[in-house]
Amino acid sequence: LYQGVIHNLESGIFVTDTDGVIGYANDPMGEIVNTAPQFLIGQRVEDVFPLLETSGLPTTPFEFSFLGQGEGSKERTVRLIKSPLLDTYGNRIGLLYSIQDVTSVKELERSLQETQEFERLGTKGADSSPTAPVGLVGLVGQSAPMQHVYQLVHKVAQSTITVLISGESGTGKEVVARAIHTLGPRTTQAFVPVNCGAIPDTLIESELFGSVKDAFTGAVRDRQGLFRQAHGGTLFLDEIGELPLCSQVKMLRVLQEREVTPVGGNHSIPVDVRILVATNKTLEEEVTAGRFREDLYYRLNVLSIPLPALRVRGGDLPLLMHHFLEQSAIQNGKATLQVSPQAMRVLLDYGYPVNIRELENIIQH
Repeated sequence: LYQGVIHNLESGIFVTDTDGVIGYANDPMGEIVNTAPQFLIGQRVEDVFPLLETSGLPTTPFEFSFLGQGEGSKERTVRLIKSPLLDTYGNRIGLLYSIQDVTSVKELERSLQETQEFERLGTKGADSSPTAPVGLVGLVGQSAPMQHVYQLVHKVAQSTITVLISGESGTGKEVVARAIHTLGPRTTQAFVPVNCGAIPDTLIESELFGSVKDAFTGAVRDRQGLFRQAHGGTLFLDEIGELPLCSQVKMLRVLQEREVTPVGGNHSIPVDVRILVATNKTLEEEVTAGRFREDLYYRLNVLSIPLPALRVRGGDLPLLMHHFLEQSAIQNGKATLQVSPQAMRVLLDYGYPVNIRELENIIQH
């Protein structure tokens, strides 16, 4: 009778001796592990479930994930209960394990949470501007790392100090720079972004500082330069780590003297510019390697704002998806779509090596 009942339970059951060697397993246990039950007999518990040991496990139910044996096995979430087996004299002769596959239950719970989150976002959007992001001046997110970023942005926005914004590619360094500019007293003046890595070494100085007519081949007229274009406003130097060493010397002088000398010119021109810089490199390592001037590094790194990677931003993913869905719908003249629970699971489990830029491209696609 016992064998008949245990054999036909929906839960997986297996029994071990005092050394943790399996002596019995029912059919549902074989389905969970993805092998025939008879092949489990003689194996040790930790060979089947590496996280388990014959002692030290709690007697209360607990859950864990594992990958079954054989080809085609998928990671499962299971719920385990362990009970001691005693003889008639009260001596322990083994352990009985009951394991239930709760993978589908967990997926349903997660889908429900995701649906509730989107409903909450939709309600919030209906009460306010439908395109208003949950964050700060173009920045979206409510996680602890982003709250720290918001605090730093507010602190530096009203000042004129140089700010170094660091972070992996695609974490939103230019968006942070624009937020600092927008919240500051120069918000009505120009914001001029420059990608230092996209300008050829031979042209970087004329692009930044300007040039006079006939200063070099092709200079058919005077060129104002980006520093002078940003006069009164903010100059954002992205990928500052790509700036050639020869140009770093002149950059240092401009930051110190607050004046530029056009290429081929003899006179310096005063400039009033707020400088914000960004890099996805570790400038300390670049200084050690001799690729970046130490004096320029300390001149730029008056205050640093490190941006977190998307993978460490906790619950910000649903907020960002909702924001990009609404943004894309407006840009393309379409109704706002929703992310299905199945697609949401895939998006939440992905690592995003290119961070927010990659997520935005996925949502647009």
